[in-house]
Amino acid sequence: LLDQTSALLEEAWQLFAEDLQSDCNAETAQALDFLFAEHGLHNTRSLLLDFVAKRAEWWAYTEGAGDAAAFAAAALRRDLAVEPERDILADLFADAALAIDAEEFAGWLERGTATDLKHAEKLRKALAGRDFEAFSAVFLTGEGEPRKREYSKALAGRVGEAGAARFLDLHRMLSARMQEAHQQLAAQAAYRLNLAGLRCGAGLLAAYQQLKAERQTVDFTDVEWRVHQLLNRSEHAEYMQYKLDSRYRHILLDEFQDTNPLQWQIMRS
Repeated sequence: LLDQTSALLEEAWQLFAEDLQSDCNAETAQALDFLFAEHGLHNTRSLLLDFVAKRAEWWAYTEGAGDAAAFAAAALRRDLAVEPERDILADLFADAALAIDAEEFAGWLERGTATDLKHAEKLRKALAGRDFEAFSAVFLTGEGEPRKREYSKALAGRVGEAGAARFLDLHRMLSARMQEAHQQLAAQAAYRLNLAGLRCGAGLLAAYQQLKAERQTVDFTDVEWRVHQLLNRSEHAEYMQYKLDSRYRHILLDEFQDTNPLQWQIMRS
């Protein structure tokens, strides 16, 4: 039974990286390159080592799945309701109705304050250049909330009552479209990060388990998982549960700093 695993985890990391170098075009290698490029070496290592630390939960969640990473990614895709391959911004700017509404809104802005005039110019440039960030900034604050635009006598005086109502309706509608696009982009980014993390995490875990198997060792998580399987999944589960219920009140797995690194303490009822 392994008491300290940090050195073995480091060895597993090296084994994992070396295996990927031999096939740079593999999906896992490309996923690791993505993580390095987007989040750096330190954050990538922290992410993947945290994944390995939660391996019992991972095994429980993906038990029975042929490709655990693909299984988890498919579930995540359903939960996020994300379309990973969709070009959200291309679809947005290809929407003729959006362009018409944006042009109309820019026309109303031109009848407003000096700030509104600047927003009108910015909006038209963003629409022509398909600049999503600039386009979105006309309607949303830096926190992603709609800019505050409310009815006022000054507004009605400039554009009339009907014009004021139309101006505010357009602002609400276009702000909602921008928020929806931001949410879709965030969902795609979350999916890409998790997909890469799942693939690489599963690869690092496999390397770690391989090293332990070669050296005929287990760690405490392995013990935890095997007890779980024994009591819940094996053909002996009912018998074991019966014996435990009839004989033991508690089973404690503990460490002691002496010649025996592991002792089972059985508290008999």
